[in-house]
Formats: sequence, structure tokens, C-alpha cells
Amino acid sequence: MLLKSTNVMSMDRQFYEIAEQEAKRELNIATEIYLARKCTSIRYNDLMSDRDGLVTSRSLISWLDDRKRKPNIIDGLITFYIKENQSHFDNGYWQPAYLPEMMLRIKDLTTRKDVITSKQKRDEFTRSFSNDRWLFEATAITGLKMLETLYQRNALITNEAFMWIQQVLQARQLIESQAKRTGRQMKNHDYHIDNVYEEIEEHFTLMQRNLQKRLESSNTKEYEIYNKHRQRISNNISLIGELVRTETPLLVE
Repeated sequence: MLLKSTNVMSMDRQFYEIAEQEAKRELNIATEIYLARKCTSIRYNDLMSDRDGLVTSRSLISWLDDRKRKPNIIDGLITFYIKENQSHFDNGYWQPAYLPEMMLRIKDLTTRKDVITSKQKRDEFTRSFSNDRWLFEATAITGLKMLETLYQRNALITNEAFMWIQQVLQARQLIESQAKRTGRQMKNHDYHIDNVYEEIEEHFTLMQRNLQKRLESSNTKEYEIYNKHRQRISNNISLIGELVRTETPLLVE
């Protein structure tokens, strides 16, 4: 009788573990798609309004990125996060449900002298992270930067996120190639730059709409999972400010 009871308990535990793993898998899929849908932008500064006394979008991006300092490459905040938080990855694949935790770790990195030597810049980041609106917008930029990094490493977990990120990277490449082609004209006449950007942005917006319609009409398993969890993810993201301030991030449950 005891053996039978033990076997039942073992089976119950196995079922629970399987259900828990499936719930985490779905939340990761849905979060990656949510970030890709909500944060893809040709220009990062479209995701953030600069405010006096707070880190600007351009400054944030420069700290997120790796920096070349011959003959070395200085790790940016994204690379620091990846190296120091391997528990947030599964065989090289980021688990996007750790997004709130990622922002907490990024915040901690900006307080470290070995990461940012300037006390003035560290203080500026501290003020910025205490501003909920700034943090919400910084989360969008950081999330997009992370997805682009994963795309380059062929480490996105969903086909949908791959398609969204591929589109935005192709649009940026097109802008760069057009800028090189018109070279001197663009240097002497700024309106040419604006015209090129506006045309590509319009085309990019149309491509996004078409992609969204195609994905929704195909009703893939990924889209079904995203639809199931997107309100929960939206609620979680709205709480990131409080979670980062209190240093109690919302982890995968």
C-alpha cells in the first residue's frame, strides 16, 4: 500500500513538473513575441522621449552596445548581462519571461564602477531608473536590443520574433545603403535624409501591417500562445517600475 501511494505521489510530481515546464515555455514564447510586436522600431529614439536630467535614448543605446576601443572591445550592458546571468538562458537561448529580472540586473550594472567609471553617469542612471516612464521606455529599447542580439546569434525561440526583427534590420540596412549612395547630397541637404527615411519608414510600416495580418490569419501555435498570455505580459510589464524599485522582480512561476 505504501509503495502504491509513493508511486502515485511520484506520478503527481511528474505531472506537475511537466505542467510547470509547459507554462514556462508558453510564457517565454508569448513574451518574446510581445517584445517583437511592441518594440520593433527603425530608430531606437522613437521608443523614448528624452527628459532633462535623465539618460537620453542615445546615451542608453551607447551603454547597451559593446564599444570598440582599439585593440579591445569593451562589453556593453547587454553583454555584461548575458555573461553574468547564464541562469536566464537555456542552451544559449534567452528565456524572455526573465525580462523584469533583466531590467533589475541592468540597473545594478549601471551602479558598478567597473562597468561605468563616471560617477556623474552612474548618478544619472540612478535618477533615470527611479522614473517609471523612463524605465518603461528603457525596457522597450533594451528588449529590442536583446532580441536583435539574439537574432544575430540565431538564438530567438520563435519564428514570429525572427520575422519582426529581420524586417527592422533590413529596413536599417536599406537606410544605410541609401545614405551611402547619395553621400554628398545628404551631407549638404539634410532634407534628403529625411525624405529617404520617411519613404523607408512608410514602406516598413506597411510591411509590419502585412506581416501582422499574415501571422494572425495563419493562426499558428505561436500566435495562439501569444494571444493566450498577452494581457498577463502587458500587466507584468506595467509593474516593472515597482518591481525594479523594490528589487523584487516578477520571475517565471
